[in-house]
Amino acid sequence: MIKFCQFVDGTNRFVGKFVSWLCLLLILIVVEQVISRYVFQSSSIAVSELEWHLFAIIFLCSMGWTLEQEGHVRVDLLYGRYSYKVKAWVNIFGYCFMLIPLCFVLVWFGIDFTKGSMDYINPRPGDYYSADWFLESSYFYKLFSTCETVLRDRIFFGELSSDPGGLEGRWLIKAVIPLSFILLSFQALSMLFKNIISLKTKKISDVP
Repeated sequence: MIKFCQFVDGTNRFVGKFVSWLCLLLILIVVEQVISRYVFQSSSIAVSELEWHLFAIIFLCSMGWTLEQEGHVRVDLLYGRYSYKVKAWVNIFGYCFMLIPLCFVLVWFGIDFTKGSMDYINPRPGDYYSADWFLESSYFYKLFSTCETVLRDRIFFGELSSDPGGLEGRWLIKAVIPLSFILLSFQALSMLFKNIISLKTKKISDVP
């Protein structure tokens, strides 16, 4: 049980700290968009969509780490006055009958949501960007169109943005939903085990 908690806690800490660096990238993109819009009177729909894609990744993938750090909002009017035993039972009830079932439901529907996005047919041709940037007779067109075709077949297929010039491969961002709730469900199991341990040790367990 302790080994499982250590593994899950470490995994969510790593994922949370990794995606936290995306905050810096998000700030840079927002600054670039502000300068482009108000100084050069131009903006990119794709870059604007990338902003909320990054925000979604940061928010979703850090949920497990936040739970591990006890950082989620808690109504603490009564909880703080409880003994360790009552706190443990309240936590166990919440994890077993609320958080873990909710995670399973969201993972189930999130997978279907992602599969539906993957089944879309992208109407853009395989050389959509290459043909726009280079002459078809040029060496760069042949090089980039080959790479672009491979990327479109393997990664950026399926649903694309309904806005002109928007991002493609929307299944990628939608796949973050079930992935993030899988991480959260494992963290909830870890927290559940910690509270079970606390009932035996007579104190709130802090697994190193």
